Amino acid sequence: MIIKEGKTYDYILLRERKKKEPTIFVLQEMTVEISNQIDDETTMFDRKGQTRLLVGSAKWKKLERCLVGWKNLKNDKGEELPCTSENKLKLPAYVQEELVSEINRIS
Repeated sequence: MIIKEGKTYDYILLRERKKKEPTIFVLQEMTVEISNQIDDETTMFDRKGQTRLLVGSAKWKKLERCLVGWKNLKNDKGEELPCTSENKLKLPAYVQEELVSEINRIS
């Protein structure tokens, strides 16, 4: 077994892989520490002691913490967009879903 601390991976969306200049997303493995923090932040208990998981929040927190950069992501004016929380929220749902799935796979 090898522990790869802080390892990042370039990822190209499935529908972009045949493009000449695809957007490349830079993903970081989700560490146990990050995973535990997300679990703590997205698990709630109601008055009856029932567990409630905030699945949407968990997905967003994974994306927020493990999507650490991108290359060739542009706005409709052709300008490169920086990798910020605000711009991550602008990613279409299918992109966010695929990236979270890949983060889960590599972690």
